[in-house]
Amino acid sequence: MDTLTLNGGEVLTYKGSGGNVTAAYVEYKIDGGAFINYSLAFNQDNISNPGDQRWYSDGEGVNLLNGLSLGTHTLSVYFYDDNYPNTHDYVSNGAFNYSATITVVPEPTTSLLVASGLGMFALIRRRR
Repeated sequence: MDTLTLNGGEVLTYKGSGGNVTAAYVEYKIDGGAFINYSLAFNQDNISNPGDQRWYSDGEGVNLLNGLSLGTHTLSVYFYDDNYPNTHDYVSNGAFNYSATITVVPEPTTSLLVASGLGMFALIRRRR
């Protein structure tokens, strides 16, 4: 079985002017399903400038192909943070989310087994 793994994400935030970022998240969904989120871990302060923060995780290991039927599917992703005093800031491609198209095709061995099984059936029918 093939896999397409979503391991994590990274968000750079800025805390300043009395605000404080307290968490960051990745949200993703496939097709019209519900969004699933996971937290990004706080990693580092003052990345490029005082107040910049890095939130990063790479250990999720979500197989995006798990349970998908054959055909074309759409993966949608956006990021957000929790902060004081604004509650949330979003990184979402202008509210359209970032997206990718995934096409699931039959595994070559499955197609080969079906084709060889049909060939054997035709051979047996021809001999009778």
